[in-house]
Amino acid sequence: MVMNTFDNNHYYWHNFCRITCQEANAIMKKSGFTLIELMVVIAIMSIAAGIAIPNIIGWIPNYRLGKAAGDMASAFQKARLSAIKGHTDMVVSINLGNNSYMIFQDDGAGGAIGANGISVNAQNWIRDGSEHIQLTEPLPAGISINNASFSGATSFRYDSRGLSLEAAGNSTLGTLTLANNRGWSQRLVLSSTGSVTTLRRTQP
Repeated sequence: MVMNTFDNNHYYWHNFCRITCQEANAIMKKSGFTLIELMVVIAIMSIAAGIAIPNIIGWIPNYRLGKAAGDMASAFQKARLSAIKGHTDMVVSINLGNNSYMIFQDDGAGGAIGANGISVNAQNWIRDGSEHIQLTEPLPAGISINNASFSGATSFRYDSRGLSLEAAGNSTLGTLTLANNRGWSQRLVLSSTGSVTTLRRTQP
């Protein structure tokens, strides 16, 4: 059977279109995602974000609590080392009213000198004169000091031996409890030798 010119042209264009469409589909598959695949990926990411975001929001307060407790324990140990190294007294004062703590050198610097040749302001547990402040630290937002008791007081001092003492000069021990706005808490324990231990967080 012999094709005329019209049949030849029709046959040619039919095969050309079929081959071209197949190549186009192959190129689309190799070049990236189709629209449906992209929509599926977006849907999966949305579901994953919906699961992860609440967990992250719940994790942040506990992270801040742990960091605040760790920073406070490190500050206490730094004060202890400063007392030993400088042969002086370092006072750690907890302010429950504004959720902060201060560490200063209680050597009476800048105060009047008494008959014994020592400043009358030394070891008075008050930061006065030109006594050096080692640290004044407010707690992060959402973290509060629930309790601080060192032999019934909210302050203690390290002497030149690195021992923790109360106002009367006796060895002291105690605890300090931090809490976040989700009810979790974490305790710091001060031993009579001056070391500080951070306990694990507890649930409400």
